[in-house]
Amino acid sequence: MESKKFILSENASNTLTKQEIEIVKKALEQANARVEKIPATQHLTVTERNSLKASSQSVESGIGTQSINTSAYWDYELLWWGYRIFLSHQLTEDIKAKALYYGGISAISGGALSGIFAALGVPTWIASIIVGVFVVKGAQIVYADNGNGVYIDTFWSIPDIPGGGGLNFLLSKVYAA
Repeated sequence: MESKKFILSENASNTLTKQEIEIVKKALEQANARVEKIPATQHLTVTERNSLKASSQSVESGIGTQSINTSAYWDYELLWWGYRIFLSHQLTEDIKAKALYYGGISAISGGALSGIFAALGVPTWIASIIVGVFVVKGAQIVYADNGNGVYIDTFWSIPDIPGGGGLNFLLSKVYAA
């Protein structure tokens, strides 16, 4: 990590193939492009693990959070491969409490997707599968909480792939805090 940009270690060429190095370079380029889009109102700090932590307060006092703040309602940190999101126990409980609301959104989304797919000539059962998979992933996030919150590790979205963000959501790793 150099001047709050992710860089490739000099030792990488000793352990990675040329093809792997190119993949990592593209990931680093994408990560640094995301970092550049962070608003100037956010203060960036390099953590002990060489991730970036964005906060809305300056840490000029020398006191500040340099990792995910697990006492927050939710928080995140940026890593070269993607980002880690923390959802507090209170947030997961709030989501559980609004299960009918989210179920309604799923039903509306399913109906809208069915209509769009029907207009495109795609079987409408595909819309039900897509909505169902997203609901199951949401349940995985909520039920991974054992009282301390949940972490979600997600890779950067795949550029130039339709639905890359949704695919990343589905492939994200979910585990208890």
